[in-house]
Amino acid sequence: MEDRLEATWQALQRNSNEARDVNFARKLEALDRELRSLKIPYEEWEVLFRKKLLVERSWLRSLAGVKDSVREGNGEKPGQLTGFFSRRFRTG
Repeated sequence: MEDRLEATWQALQRNSNEARDVNFARKLEALDRELRSLKIPYEEWEVLFRKKLLVERSWLRSLAGVKDSVREGNGEKPGQLTGFFSRRFRTG
């Protein structure tokens, strides 16, 4: 699941026409269905859900032609997952 989320994010970052394709929306729907069916601890599910939301948000912003110009508290641009996907979920 995490690999598919990252691949979807990378497609968005390439600003490819794929992101404007109907099939891209179907990919997001498939990720949503898969996320709903996972049997994992809530904490892990929550991390994946947040990543999916960030991918969807970035996709919708790209469709609307909105540029990510405001920075969030962590210094990253809104919707930017660089670093987010590279970090591993840690407990404790």
